[in-house]
Amino acid sequence: EENKSFCMKNDSLKEQYRINERIRVREVRLVGDNVEQGVFPISQALKIAEDQGLDLVEISPNAAPPVCRVIDYQKSVSYTHLRAHETPEHLVCRLLLEKKK
Repeated sequence: EENKSFCMKNDSLKEQYRINERIRVREVRLVGDNVEQGVFPISQALKIAEDQGLDLVEISPNAAPPVCRVIDYQKSVSYTHLRAHETPEHLVCRLLLEKKK
């Protein structure tokens, strides 16, 4: 049951953002740590993401031009889901473990 609800939530998150070929504009503004920031034609932005083995994710579609980030989308969705369901006890344990490192 838990896995089924996770898949359903995951599907709704996929619909929340346009990724890769679902982005239908001529040019986008790239932001992020692992890319040269600036305005690029969509074909070049997709190639930049593909060359890094990552996804192009539209994070601000109403901007002119739309803003995109190059990230591992599946990893980002999973991380967001896990953090959203973290109990206070898990949070304390995680913080303690991170502090020991």
